[in-house]
Amino acid sequence: MYQLMIRNGTVLDPANNLNRVADVAVADGRIVGVGSFADAEARQTVDAAGCFVTPGLIDHHCHLYPLASIGLPAEAMCFRSGVTTAVDAGSTGCRTFGKHVPFLRQSKLSIKAYLNVCSIGLDSLPGEMEDVDPAHFDEGAIRACFEAYGDELLGLKLRTSREVVRELGYAPLKKMVELAEKLGVTVMVHCTNPPGTIPELLCYLRRGDVITHMYMNKGSTLLDERGFVCREAYEARSRGVLFEAADAREHFGFSTAVPAIKEGFYPDILATDITKFSMNLRPTAFSLNN
Repeated sequence: MYQLMIRNGTVLDPANNLNRVADVAVADGRIVGVGSFADAEARQTVDAAGCFVTPGLIDHHCHLYPLASIGLPAEAMCFRSGVTTAVDAGSTGCRTFGKHVPFLRQSKLSIKAYLNVCSIGLDSLPGEMEDVDPAHFDEGAIRACFEAYGDELLGLKLRTSREVVRELGYAPLKKMVELAEKLGVTVMVHCTNPPGTIPELLCYLRRGDVITHMYMNKGSTLLDERGFVCREAYEARSRGVLFEAADAREHFGFSTAVPAIKEGFYPDILATDITKFSMNLRPTAFSLNN
């Protein structure tokens, strides 16, 4: 007898090229079969007719409590949204990440993280912006973090908004990429209201790096002066830069998204950038499913 049987749903599983109505059989907490189980018995049966059945979703950009004081309650928010893996996008820095590792390792939610270049991450929010002066990057402590917690960390994170970098411009971005190159890791760059142009920003990024909030409409955007996706975006994508759409509360604009989508310039990654200030709120991200 199976532990759980999910019947009659449309199973979407790109990794196995599945998009059809099927049953999903579960035993000992693991999926053991996808197909027709018409005569099989199960302790619990769910009729998923008219619904999609997917593998656990990944929210590649959110902020989790207690990594951030503005973070969302991880398991409570994610599991009910179908999210089984979440990525904390730079809530912590080299001075604060280590104390949260026990939480990450005991959570039933699978959690990865980007390490903020600011040593204390976003601990100063919401009252004060993080310190991203390249002169204050603690390269030794950042390297030690990756050496100790490489299984949990995906790369480095920077918010390169005018409000954060101020007169520093793209100097923090340039320094972060140089440091990431030394460490052999990728970066995630928040691009809303950048201190320069998006084409210039994209030129710094390498294969596997992520530009998040791709459809934002503050300051220089993805679109050129004619209203088309800029040439540099296509060049960045061709060399392996990843484009992420993450709404949060103010990092998405239809004035950018509609022309880009009409042109076929879709995200590589869909995420939320959700915090306790935006979870379950309309018309913002609400949850990954929404």
